[in-house]
Amino acid sequence: MQLKRKANELQLAQSVAQEERNLSCVWDAATRKLLRTSP
Repeated sequence: MQLKRKANELQLAQSVAQEERNLSCVWDAATRKLLRTSP
């Protein structure tokens, strides 16, 4: 029972990390775009 909960927490942590990576990628692209378009 405890092992299963541990696995669930690990999976949750992984998906959260993936979301953060995606978000930072989006932010990265957005800032690059802004820097390119700004004079």
